Amino acid sequence: MSAPRRPWLRLIVATVVLAAFALGLFGVLHAIAIVPIWWRLLGGFPQAAMATAAITWIYAELRRFGRLEARVSHALVLGAALWLAILPTTAADALVRVAGWHERSEFFDVPLAVATAALSGLGAAYLLKLPLPLKLAAPIAVALLVVSMSGPLRILHSERARLLLAGFLPLYLLVTTALLALDRTLGLASTRPALKPLDP
Repeated sequence: MSAPRRPWLRLIVATVVLAAFALGLFGVLHAIAIVPIWWRLLGGFPQAAMATAAITWIYAELRRFGRLEARVSHALVLGAALWLAILPTTAADALVRVAGWHERSEFFDVPLAVATAALSGLGAAYLLKLPLPLKLAAPIAVALLVVSMSGPLRILHSERARLLLAGFLPLYLLVTTALLALDRTLGLASTRPALKPLDP
C-alpha cells in the first residue's frame, strides 16, 4: 500500500481499514461471548469507524508529540490504556443501577456515560502529564469509544456482558497493533508538522 500524499487522507485511510479489521474482530468476539451476528455485522460499520477514528486520532497525536514510539510494546500499552479508560463508565453505570437512580429517567444513562468517559480520559491525560492538545483529545476519544459501544455494558446481572467487556481488551490490543502496522506504511505521525517532544 502506497501512502496517500495528503496528510488528512492518511488518517481517513487508516480509520477505514482499521474499522473493517475491528468489525471482524468484534464479530468473532460477539459470537464467542453472546451469539453470532454475522448477517447484520455490516450495520455496525459506522460505530466501528467512530471507534477507530478515536483510536487513530489519539495514536497520531501521541506519536506527533513523541509520547509513543512505533514499537509493538507501545502499541499494546496504548490498547490496554484505552480499555482501562472505558472501565470507569461501566463501573459508574453499575453503581447507578445498584442505587436505582436509572429508574428515575430513561435519559439518565447516556449523559452519565459520556461525562464519565470524558472525565476518565481527562484524568488519564493529567495523570500522564500529557501536553494540552492531548488533554483535549483524550476525553473526546474515550467518550467516542463509549458512544461507539452504545454506552456501558450492563455487567451486573449478565455473564455474557462481562465476557464481552473482558473480550474488548484483546480486541483493543489487536487493533492498536494493526494501527502500528498502518503507521509504518502511511506515516501517521507525520500528518502534521513535527513538534519537539515535551518533557513530562
